[in-house]
Amino acid sequence: MANFILASDLEGVLIPEIWPALGKAFNIPELSLTTRDVSDMKVLMKIRLDVLKREGIKFPAIMKALATVKPFDGAEEFMEKVSKLKNVSPVIISDSFKQFVDVVIKKRYGWKVFVNNFDLSFGELVGCEFEVGGKKDLVLSNINRSGKRTIAVGDSFNDVGMLKLANSPILFNPVPALQKMFNTAIVCKDFVGLFETVKKIISTPD
Repeated sequence: MANFILASDLEGVLIPEIWPALGKAFNIPELSLTTRDVSDMKVLMKIRLDVLKREGIKFPAIMKALATVKPFDGAEEFMEKVSKLKNVSPVIISDSFKQFVDVVIKKRYGWKVFVNNFDLSFGELVGCEFEVGGKKDLVLSNINRSGKRTIAVGDSFNDVGMLKLANSPILFNPVPALQKMFNTAIVCKDFVGLFETVKKIISTPD
């Protein structure tokens, strides 16, 4: 049984930010807003859904635009290598959506995923079911109750709550302001370094 749980953010760590990609694809700046611009996830999603409705953009068009978004180079290899570590159980904790993850990361390598879900009606996005909903820290808090040691990987300010709860927090390519604010976290710049850091953590005695 795994002694460690590796909890990774998705967008900005394993894949590019999806909504900015959609904003660019449809040439609609409002769709490019992220939690850096609007911190409340529910408010942000209302803005996004209102824009999609206003512009008449249906879900099939979103999926078509999303097909061009690919995981970062090295991300899938990293996921595969982590999945082979015998004492690590890997999970993704993200404010993204299941339908997006299914398109961008077609193979999960056994990673469990905690994300939100869209409500669809006749090809139109009509709402959201928030499993995470801007509360990554609550998801990790529940995971911590398993008694296993946790490693968290994030890249942005909305990951800080989750990172602070982890036994071993890792910042992946963070902006300088985040690195300065959270200077006790390990910093990794690429997937090779990230994997080596994870291996070092799980091999270090308590």
